Amino acid sequence: MKLNIGEARLRLSQPGSRAPLLTAAFLAACPLLHLLGIILFPQDSRLISFLFLIGAPALAATFCLLRARHSPQRLGWIALGAGMAMWAAGMAATMASNVAGISEDGMVGLLLFVLYGVPIIFITASPSSDSGLVRLVDAALAALLGAMFFLHTTTFVQMADNSADAALNKLRLMFDIENAFIAIFCTVRWRAAREAAEQTLFWAMSICSIFYMVLAAVFNHFFPHLAYGGLLDPIITLPFLLLAMFALLARDRAETLGGIRASDGFARVVAVGSPIMLPTALLAVSAVIIPYHPVLGVAGFALSLFGYALRTILVQVRGNDERAALTALALTDALTGVANRRRFDEALETEWSRGRRHGSPLALLMIDIDNFKMLNDAFGHSAGDRCLRDIGRTLAGCVMRKTDIVARYGGEEFAVILPNTGRDDAIHVANWMCRKIAQRAIASPCKSNIVTVSIGVGWTERPDGDDPTILTDAADQALYEAKRAGKNRAIAGFPCEPYIERVSSSA
Repeated sequence: MKLNIGEARLRLSQPGSRAPLLTAAFLAACPLLHLLGIILFPQDSRLISFLFLIGAPALAATFCLLRARHSPQRLGWIALGAGMAMWAAGMAATMASNVAGISEDGMVGLLLFVLYGVPIIFITASPSSDSGLVRLVDAALAALLGAMFFLHTTTFVQMADNSADAALNKLRLMFDIENAFIAIFCTVRWRAAREAAEQTLFWAMSICSIFYMVLAAVFNHFFPHLAYGGLLDPIITLPFLLLAMFALLARDRAETLGGIRASDGFARVVAVGSPIMLPTALLAVSAVIIPYHPVLGVAGFALSLFGYALRTILVQVRGNDERAALTALALTDALTGVANRRRFDEALETEWSRGRRHGSPLALLMIDIDNFKMLNDAFGHSAGDRCLRDIGRTLAGCVMRKTDIVARYGGEEFAVILPNTGRDDAIHVANWMCRKIAQRAIASPCKSNIVTVSIGVGWTERPDGDDPTILTDAADQALYEAKRAGKNRAIAGFPCEPYIERVSSSA
């Protein structure tokens, strides 16, 4: 009976299903099966060991990729799975070199063992909150770091081929440094994570990377000449099987972390400091290979600085855009989408000062929705909100210049600032707004059956003094006159003589 990957994932994720426990039991039994295979079939022990050493990271990669399909930290689990897949492929190349005698695969296996850490380092060093373009720069730096590290490693391998014990020791040390680097920063990201899904991901990464770091150091330094197929081989599979079980069983909840949570200050420091990890590591590796490969070392040095500068610029540009968006949001009325009272006050002050300096006229329209309380009481507040939004959009569509400001003044009142606008033009705009609102034919319980507005026009030939509220007072007084005269009209006041034009509700 065949079971495809989608079916397997569904069964593993079903509540109350025994599949996860049975799968975990199989993973836990793998080292014992490995050991029994070596003991019972000594003539094939090397082949058996290779199959388990390939299978363990392959299983870890599979379960990480399955976990990625339903985790908020999708990219993190994919990167972790990719790292495990590279390790499994490296072991497969090593098997080809050892069992089949294909010498070229030995260098391929070394390359994959080095590069397995690249996607993991990328995830630990690249904050998930950064933009896709910034993370692409981080990915390029991680790939370049892997290439430089491989170049450095192959240099010592070639020296080791010439029986240089010092070169072998340096090679082991380089793998220790890579493993320690991964373990430390996975642990730091775990402690600094503020989201449950992120905590679960880096919890699994930190535990497994620490386990792997210790095992790799022990085998590299104390059993450097141990042949594959020995009784200690099952121990090597433990970190990968442990990761597979974490990916299978761990839940994206903070409780799984035993209550360990990072302080906001520590989390902020890590978030700010993480992006410098990759350039710093690349600088260090480039500096080390300069004596052996001067041109490539200098190129790596330059690219690390360029990469960090580029990501800094991209982050700065995004930060500026976000700040501009937040500023615009802070000055916008949430309900109607036009400027809010704060923006109105700032704009009126600015335009008053500009008109006083340049001797230019300034007009202000105060607009009130007629019988709005009656509408709210009859149709409900939802209908009132829809009316306010419609009125706001209509008024904003009546102004043509970028310098004109339409704002919600408060409640059902709007205000429009018209810089460098004379009396006749201001009255024309006000009457046009009255007609446009009436043409919207918004239902109202009042006698006319549609929503209308009254507008008071305040106007001055040249602003004088430091207080623009005299213009607001004039527009308010004109609005009062419009209401008293029967509503659905515009009246111009200060400083000219009152001017009245009735707008028919059927216009």
